[in-house]
Amino acid sequence: MADGHTISLSVKPNFTEYYLGYFRWTLRRFRRTLIILAAVNIFLAAILLYASNNPSLEFDSAKTIEGMRPWFLFTILAIIIVPLLPFIVARKAVRDPRGENGYKYKFSPDGVEIEGAVGRSVLDWKAFTNAREDSAAFLLFVNREQFHLIPKRCFATMVDISTFREILHEKFPKAKSLRST
Repeated sequence: MADGHTISLSVKPNFTEYYLGYFRWTLRRFRRTLIILAAVNIFLAAILLYASNNPSLEFDSAKTIEGMRPWFLFTILAIIIVPLLPFIVARKAVRDPRGENGYKYKFSPDGVEIEGAVGRSVLDWKAFTNAREDSAAFLLFVNREQFHLIPKRCFATMVDISTFREILHEKFPKAKSLRST
């Protein structure tokens, strides 16, 4: 347990941190759809390959491919949108003048204080629905679509990262991707 320890951070995520955070979130959010899309495409490619290499079948490749055009366009659109949406969101976040000077966070077992250019908030941990950790950052979710990005580089020491992780374990015991301490 984090015994009343308060962690103070100055956080100003850069474009890459925002992009990677939103990209990973997008992949997690749409993973089922992307897996189904990949499986269907592999299946269709296998059928096309089999039919084109089997001379006993009457196979009009041009007509078949023409009929599959909407599916292929949908696939191409998905391949473009998945990395593009996080790019747009990250670019918007970096350009937001309210975040120009970054944010100050204070984390304790009692709650979170956030201070930015336009105000200060004191939140109970109940204001957050989940937490995640990856190799570069922590994500504190306000809801399924919105999160606070806390880059690990903003912590003063590895002890602070461990203490923060302990607080998150205590507050979000069902969080799956918090590294064990």
